[in-house]
Amino acid sequence: LTCGFHELRHRGKEKVSLMEQAEALEDRYNRAVAKSHREGLFSLDKIKYEREKWLCLEEQTQVRRKYSLMKTVEPNLSDLRPMRSNPDIALTKEGSICIGVKKTLGHEYHILGRFALASTMPHENTE
Repeated sequence: LTCGFHELRHRGKEKVSLMEQAEALEDRYNRAVAKSHREGLFSLDKIKYEREKWLCLEEQTQVRRKYSLMKTVEPNLSDLRPMRSNPDIALTKEGSICIGVKKTLGHEYHILGRFALASTMPHENTE
């Protein structure tokens, strides 16, 4: 049994702020696209808007990476399979074990780590 550990600290607010940040970047990108289309073929402002579009795409990529990391550390409820005997313990699709934490407004799950089984005995067909 092997384990990869994630530190336990609340990240729910970070996930929400990352989603809001992604929406704001998408709006900023759409505005830059609209302004770029309004400009003529040879315009210094068009270059400025094209640069803004590129920067927005780069920032969106970074936000998506951070959000996917947050989903790994603090999964959505739809990705969990709780135990029948103890609903405070759940397993994710990737093989991580989670523990339920009761909050004032609800119930959250925090990943303790990733677990995997490995054999210590060699397979018959391997040398």
